[in-house]
Amino acid sequence: MGADPLNEMTNPDNLPQIPLPDGCEVVRIDKITGDASTRKYYRLFLSKGGPLVLMVMADPSTDEARRFLAVQQFLLDLGVPVPSIYWCDVNAGVIVLQDLGTRHLEDVMKDADISATRRLYENAVEILIRLQRHARSRHGLCENFNPRFTPAKFMEEFAFFITHYVRNIAQDRASPKALKSLTEFLEEICSQIDFDHPVFCHRDYHARNIMLHNGNLAVIDFQDARLGPAHYDLASLLRDSYVSLPHELVDELITRFHENASKDVVGSLDHFRYLFDVVSLQRNIKALGTFGYQTYVRASTRYTSAIPRTCEYIQCNVRKYPRFSRFASIVDDLICGPGMTLY
Repeated sequence: MGADPLNEMTNPDNLPQIPLPDGCEVVRIDKITGDASTRKYYRLFLSKGGPLVLMVMADPSTDEARRFLAVQQFLLDLGVPVPSIYWCDVNAGVIVLQDLGTRHLEDVMKDADISATRRLYENAVEILIRLQRHARSRHGLCENFNPRFTPAKFMEEFAFFITHYVRNIAQDRASPKALKSLTEFLEEICSQIDFDHPVFCHRDYHARNIMLHNGNLAVIDFQDARLGPAHYDLASLLRDSYVSLPHELVDELITRFHENASKDVVGSLDHFRYLFDVVSLQRNIKALGTFGYQTYVRASTRYTSAIPRTCEYIQCNVRKYPRFSRFASIVDDLICGPGMTLY
């Protein structure tokens, strides 16, 4: 492609040879604020027609571009609204996508009243229900995307959290004894999660990865999809680090999901709510690990405002159940206390 993918592609001369219609050319390139990955995104403004989005993988030698294309086609076949592919060079790690605009669900929610909030989140839950149902017969394909969630994978994410969040934010509080107690708490979370009835998981189904495009919701950033607990994506959506939802609406949406979900969701509503809360704990703690890494390693401030809300979710769920409330003091000392006071 003539340019190192890690270079800033704000000059049209650095672009790969994208096949555009005759007489059409790129007239401006804007860098887009990306996700927590090392991928880079650019909006390409054309002399004719609407813009396109250029996604550039940090390391073209990996299979990241192929995985993205495979998951995109999988979701498209299931009728899930995702951006279409305009052009790609897999070997160069470059994909040109349909531009879904700039309105993430997170942005829309800043001005949404309760009626609009309910409608948007009912639609988001409906997409999730439809996705899990229709993907059920294709779990064999899902195995090819990324390794499924396991207790070992979740403990690996917890180790990342301790390294990048606890050791940076709690600092002198993180004694060997305190970390031992914290590890026991994290192991207890994993022991309660249902790994025996896996479903297709987007893996990051939250308000920054759902777009409002032409009045409808569309899903992005799906390349890390894999099989995992049935509650995982719902927890990502309703216990979102970036958006606070009314408790009554969350309860309604949990019930709606349970009543309409795939056969892999087993057990009573009460048991489902419990597992939802447990998976929420895992998901929120994992998110704090990402926020710590972004803040202290990559020097990004994009995630710091999400830390207090995430800590509130964790604190609430820990205190709700006796199984976890015995760890409340260590959670407050190493996780919630520092996170809720620093930001």
